[in-house]
Amino acid sequence: MVRVMAWGFLMTLFMAPEMIVEHVCRLPSIRQRLADRPLLTRHLTAFAGALCIELLMLANLIGYAYGLQGAQALMEACNHRNMVVFLAAYTAWLFAGAQVMLLIRQREADAKVKAKAF
Repeated sequence: MVRVMAWGFLMTLFMAPEMIVEHVCRLPSIRQRLADRPLLTRHLTAFAGALCIELLMLANLIGYAYGLQGAQALMEACNHRNMVVFLAAYTAWLFAGAQVMLLIRQREADAKVKAKAF
């Protein structure tokens, strides 16, 4: 029962930053800056997506596999140099995957616009 509660709490905790950033990005001054820099916006979105995926995976590991005590051991393992290198490489891999998904979404949106034009 504690695992499920920890899982629910972590899912909520890890989703909160995404919602806060989304709200901040809707502010007119921030929206204008991001509109002027589409490449920066795309990279920030992909990086945030990669971090969100990693955090949600961590929450699922704690909720379904390791539990709270296993999470403590997992965090201790993350302090080793090899694990830090792995996490950096894994974040870069997820960043690339998020970039591909953003490109697919953009192409789908462009195709819908072209379909409506005809």
